[in-house]
Amino acid sequence: MQNIINLFAKQYGLTRNEVMAEIENVFSTVLSRWYRLEVMVFFRDDLQLEAVAYNKVNGVTMQRLVDLAAIRGPNTLKKHLQKSLTRSAVLKQTRYYKSYKKQLCWGDIISHDSAQNIFVETEIIPGQIVTAFCPLNRIGLHERNLRHYRLFTN
Repeated sequence: MQNIINLFAKQYGLTRNEVMAEIENVFSTVLSRWYRLEVMVFFRDDLQLEAVAYNKVNGVTMQRLVDLAAIRGPNTLKKHLQKSLTRSAVLKQTRYYKSYKKQLCWGDIISHDSAQNIFVETEIIPGQIVTAFCPLNRIGLHERNLRHYRLFTN
């Protein structure tokens, strides 16, 4: 399991703790939905996953272990986990770039699509080139009428 955590951390640019938290959250959410019970999934000290289902019987909260090896639908769990890790990676990058939001930054228009949306290549952080997508409805009317812009899109 440690190798899987390290692989995901490297692949998505997250820390080990962030990956472990996402795994626990995704497994808990999906298994709770499948079992229609509250299921809590967590890592033990030996980094093995453990799942416990909770339900009330006659007003008493009962616990039972869920056998993760016997679960059907591992591909569904994998898809949910990949989606969650991707979302976390994007949010982490967004928080990182958010600190630069008040700085004016120029870039080069590198292409546009059929809907006249443009793609801009810029360096928000010196030395790190980023390609940004700018939808047409976010481009000011005065900018759309510039000779340079009109020549590019026509």
